[in-house]
Amino acid sequence: MPRRPTAKATGVWERDVGSNVWWIRYRVNGVLKREKVGRRSDAIALYQRRKSEIRAGAKLPQNLRTGSVKVRALAEEVLSFSQKHHRDRRNIESRLRKILPAFGDRYADQIKPFEIDDWLAKNTNTPATANRYRALFSLIFREAVRNGRAFQNPARLVRMRAEANGRIRFLTDAEEKALRAVLAKHYPHRLPDLIVALGTGMRLSEQFSLTWDQVDFSRGEINL
Repeated sequence: MPRRPTAKATGVWERDVGSNVWWIRYRVNGVLKREKVGRRSDAIALYQRRKSEIRAGAKLPQNLRTGSVKVRALAEEVLSFSQKHHRDRRNIESRLRKILPAFGDRYADQIKPFEIDDWLAKNTNTPATANRYRALFSLIFREAVRNGRAFQNPARLVRMRAEANGRIRFLTDAEEKALRAVLAKHYPHRLPDLIVALGTGMRLSEQFSLTWDQVDFSRGEINL
């Protein structure tokens, strides 16, 4: 089926047809300005914003082709956001510490999807872990776009890894009894750890990063 023609929008164009990377152009005091944005919808929104700023006499960034916000600043904002809205903020903190050495001092608008994909390939060992980090990259840029700090989310174009969905294996009664016997003999102080693990199915990282504010004694629940 032939590609449906895209309705024209003033000041917005796709320099390389079919790339889905859109640019905007406008004039400030007679000087032509161009900006690379990303999606067409984001380009239209930015063009309208720039025109409003020009009409209001607002001072525009001097270098519009270079991202003005570094990933480190966006990461700090996401960390603040996660402290208010996420229960797994400790995981976000630990993942940010691993991401920032490579991306912290980079300008957000210069990050390309293939760079994120390459980092995931080199710094994660399983598809599940790669997907967790991809989700964090996406959160960083999604919040930046929502707050007007960036105009595109490069992580959106990074493909998710296929995770293994094999059969989950449970301990047999005999295996559990043998494991309890070994712990009772050699590591009795670890028996409560085993009881919690068997009763909840929590991951090791979840169990040993648990804090009292996640435990609801009145309902007999642990909130992760």
